[in-house]
Amino acid sequence: MSSGKQFQQLVWDILVCHYPNIVLPKMLHDFGSDGHDFSSKMFFAVYAPDSLNYDNKATLKKISNPNPSKSEESGDYEKFANNWLQKFKFTKWVFITSDNLMGLPSQKIAELNSNGDDVNKEQWGLEKIVKLSLDLIEKNLNRIFDLNSAPIQNIKNQFNGNLTIVEPQNLKSNPNEVETIMDLICYISDNNELTEEGFKNTLPDPDKKLERFRDYCSQLKREIMNSWMYSTAQKEAENAVGLDKIMIGKIVGFLEETSLRFLAENSNNPMEALNKLTDYLENALKQTNKHYDHNAIRYYLIAEIPKCNVFPN
Repeated sequence: MSSGKQFQQLVWDILVCHYPNIVLPKMLHDFGSDGHDFSSKMFFAVYAPDSLNYDNKATLKKISNPNPSKSEESGDYEKFANNWLQKFKFTKWVFITSDNLMGLPSQKIAELNSNGDDVNKEQWGLEKIVKLSLDLIEKNLNRIFDLNSAPIQNIKNQFNGNLTIVEPQNLKSNPNEVETIMDLICYISDNNELTEEGFKNTLPDPDKKLERFRDYCSQLKREIMNSWMYSTAQKEAENAVGLDKIMIGKIVGFLEETSLRFLAENSNNPMEALNKLTDYLENALKQTNKHYDHNAIRYYLIAEIPKCNVFPN
């Protein structure tokens, strides 16, 4: 796909197969509808910027913008609520995007679900659209994706290679590095109790730490230098989760206590302790039956070493 319009057409082609009674909109005067099905009481809003790159601020306003300025439009949900809901009694509103939304846009969908209007709000991203595609009968697969002998690979190609998992049974099983760090942050902060009064903010002393691990100094420096590869993913994850002072305090407390325990159990060898701590956290996250990015977990921990959150002095 090279544009938002192409993605919208692809979504329509797929939805028509699954919802044969769907009414597709005209280009003008759609009042926020990108498809609606009276029989199933489902209403669809498709959002795909021409660049197919999602900006959190713009996406939030596209989902819901109840008080638009003169130069802005109402959000898709307000258009639905004002023009369709009361008259036709839809029970499900679906916001469809060409990527899997996280962070604030995802939270906005959850927020809308608590507004008491008896409408179930869902967000369908790349994985859902791919699953709907894979559930199509062969005739429709061939028609929509122009397939030859390798339907799975051609579906992947249709999504510009952005699809990393294509087998139906494996959908939602491989979070990327940002999702891995997000879930890691949530796991750590949920597994340590801390009140605001108990928050400690101390200055790190990385030079003292490297002196402490004199025999492993060059290895640690090399690992710390390499951790920059995941710095962008870590920042994205932290922004999406919305870290506050309490969460940071919980994370620091967990990392300090747990890393010191692994250090003691591994004869004060920071490299061995780091590997064991990475495995420990990966196994903890795997309880959700997802396969996380091992390196993302490891480099998240490495980036916390200079801050003295991992292996504190």
